[in-house]
Amino acid sequence: MTKQKLVIKVSMDGSDKTRSKALRIVVGIYGVQSAAVGEKDKNELEVIGEGIDPVKVTTSLRKRLAKWPFLTCLLPNTMVYAELSYVVYLGAHSDGQELTSIDQNLVSDSHYDFLGSFLGSREFAQDAIFYSYTRNINGFAATIEDEVAAQIAKHPKVVSVFLNTGKKLHTTHSWSFLGLEQNGVVPSNSIWKKARYGEDIIIGNLDTGVWPESKSFSDEGLGPIPSKWKGICQNGSDPGFTAIAFQLALPCCKAWDCRDCSAGNSGPDEATVSNLAPWQITVGASTQDREFPSYVTLGNNIIYKGESLSAMALPKNKFFPIISAADARTANASVEDALLCEAGTLDPKKAKGKILVCLRGVNARVDKGEQASLAGAVGMVLANDKDSGNEILADPHVLPASHVNYTIGVAIFAYINSTKSPIAHITPPITQIGTKPAPFMAAFSSKGPNTIAPDILKPDITAPGVSIIAAYTEAEGPTNEDFDTRRVLFNSISGTSMSCPHVSGVAGLLRTLYPNWSPAAIKSAIMTSGE
Repeated sequence: MTKQKLVIKVSMDGSDKTRSKALRIVVGIYGVQSAAVGEKDKNELEVIGEGIDPVKVTTSLRKRLAKWPFLTCLLPNTMVYAELSYVVYLGAHSDGQELTSIDQNLVSDSHYDFLGSFLGSREFAQDAIFYSYTRNINGFAATIEDEVAAQIAKHPKVVSVFLNTGKKLHTTHSWSFLGLEQNGVVPSNSIWKKARYGEDIIIGNLDTGVWPESKSFSDEGLGPIPSKWKGICQNGSDPGFTAIAFQLALPCCKAWDCRDCSAGNSGPDEATVSNLAPWQITVGASTQDREFPSYVTLGNNIIYKGESLSAMALPKNKFFPIISAADARTANASVEDALLCEAGTLDPKKAKGKILVCLRGVNARVDKGEQASLAGAVGMVLANDKDSGNEILADPHVLPASHVNYTIGVAIFAYINSTKSPIAHITPPITQIGTKPAPFMAAFSSKGPNTIAPDILKPDITAPGVSIIAAYTEAEGPTNEDFDTRRVLFNSISGTSMSCPHVSGVAGLLRTLYPNWSPAAIKSAIMTSGE
């Protein structure tokens, strides 16, 4: 995925406190990796990341700015605008041949000259362009203003100009849940056996990458690469559901084409579903009948069920003081920010030795646990906000933790406020199979209606996409945060990027079983036979 850079102008009161607040808002938004105050203009925020939604960034700033008492009188003059990254597509290379490294350098130089003619100098263009497409297509990605993009789009050499809107990243038990095997035995009526486990089917996997060293990608015991494949193969399956079909990491595929696409992870808001083409199978995410419960026992002997994958555990049967994170705030932190367990809002003198109850939202769930741990807390209860409702996720927190739904969170806060010395205990997570109800839709799964053609319903189908155990990179920790130095071979991941491969696997099996079926026929079979 291409890295993005946004430059956001925020005209406020110019105080360090205001800038710090704006930075905390921005870094809590999906896809943002870092944010800093501009070196030349202190009213500019330079935001770096992947898959950032510029509209969401500016909207979040506007909403949160309105809540700051010291900015009320300035709101009429508050401006938030972004210098966005655009892709300028110039079509195919003129000679149509594969370019040498010298030719590619010449193409890059031509991009600097071209953009420089709009920006006033080649030097400005070199600062603005952060990627040149010099191999298969001719074009570049640059951080420019809307007006400049509009001018470039009118140039006769330009095919198109469009926003560089990075795509969001949309198991061990799924096949049992879907009835493909039971208790480790594949029944004779399973489509796995009927379709020879997808033998000789090629499945193209378009994602941000794989960790090929994982044993999940081992080709041990598999047959030869299908003769019809002429490219480079990485054999295996991720997370395993595509059986012995060949799963490939490749940029595009021009053969028989059945496209299964993630619906996106922008729920529960309406009209957030992506991949809307009618010929695509757009896949939402739902739960399966497996959970990783971690129980919260309060001092009044009421036990509540949450979920977690924390490897840390509290001493058995030992209770600790439990407080709202808002009651552990630093002197200069707001109640709102401390309750969210945002960075720099928790006072170690107040949090040390206690279990903190943090509210879900704004910053990452696992980051809340990190902030609680840094403040000296022994554990965390992560309580859903009202929008998140009943959706709870098992995360590999860095301290003993349990994620509870909105109703339970309200009950825990009520208990804390009902007694002078509230105490609690968090049990380590276990694995439970056969839980009910299942499946139900994940709150994060993007929803319709279809914003392009409302009469075409999207998503088309749902599949297991919550707490899916899959092969994981050893280049980063299981929380995907810089502070996490742990390394794991497998991780529990949630998202439509986890549900989509399940449908790809089913499509591959059907293709083996019915080789003459069209992609539309396979889509119809999947949609009309799903339960």
